[in-house]
Amino acid sequence: MTSEVVAENVQVDKKIWVISRNEKYKAILTVCQRIAECVVDKGKRSFESWMGHLIKVVDTIDSVGEKPW
Repeated sequence: MTSEVVAENVQVDKKIWVISRNEKYKAILTVCQRIAECVVDKGKRSFESWMGHLIKVVDTIDSVGEKPW
């Protein structure tokens, strides 16, 4: 694997953002870590509220019709 930075243009809110591969990996790992924490707390209020928020985010993305990645 090389150390070159791979970037991608992503359009969010009519602005174009450049996201590097490292930023994508960091975001994915953050989500995975949060999911692992929620699995431990499954059935508790924090898990249910986080899942509710995640579902709202997915619904918002689907209603816009464009993926932000």
